[in-house]
Amino acid sequence: MISINYEITLEDILQFNLYVQKQSPSQQRFISFIQYFFPIIIIFLSFYLIYMVGLQLQSILYIIFSILWFVFIPKLIRITTKYQAKRLLGEGKNSAMLGNFILTLSENSIHYRSDSGESTTHWNGINKISESNQYIYIFLSSISAYIIPKKAFAKDEELNNFLDFAKNCFHQSNPDLKS
Repeated sequence: MISINYEITLEDILQFNLYVQKQSPSQQRFISFIQYFFPIIIIFLSFYLIYMVGLQLQSILYIIFSILWFVFIPKLIRITTKYQAKRLLGEGKNSAMLGNFILTLSENSIHYRSDSGESTTHWNGINKISESNQYIYIFLSSISAYIIPKKAFAKDEELNNFLDFAKNCFHQSNPDLKS
């Protein structure tokens, strides 16, 4: 059994949303569509304006706009995602998501406790375990997870033991799934 005490902040929730967006195939297809489709249409329109109508200055401006769109739209989407998540979190009481938590891993389940309540999830109810540079995510579904900041661990050895134990328990309960 392993327990960890940690705090989840608004920034942690925002980073989780960005992580999910980056890992989601459907979100990546959407971003690629927006990033490529509009510039291509505008560039074709610009060439039409140059060769058929003779509007060179406007066409050059459209091409420059298309290039800027292509370069900056992924960053704009990330900024918009963070902004929307901040607004949504600001709309109501979020004590179940923000604050201090105790997460306890046992061979059979994960016990999650906060000031607003507690829950237990059996390992076969876990979708996957992922990690980024700053977080461990134990996914309950494709859009919800236990978020564990790596800074909550005093030593790398504690972090590695936690992650190894979690992955081992996950694989024992879900032999067909990858973490």
